[in-house]
Amino acid sequence: MGQDLLHGDIVGAWNHNGLLLIFIILLGIRLIGWCVEWLVLRRENSARWVPYFISRHGLWIGFVIALGWVLVRNLV
Repeated sequence: MGQDLLHGDIVGAWNHNGLLLIFIILLGIRLIGWCVEWLVLRRENSARWVPYFISRHGLWIGFVIALGWVLVRNLV
């Protein structure tokens, strides 16, 4: 998958592991959000990129999505 991404073959990377590809993209977006919060919004604690519900239950949401992906991918 990594070699496909380095060569710009997104379809090939998707065929290897689509969930990991989505996770990498979301992690990159979140890292940009953290950098913006750190650089621009240091003094304002109320401004958040992620809603409170997702930040509170993010681990469980990720677990359910990953479990669903494993079941759907292996059963189909």
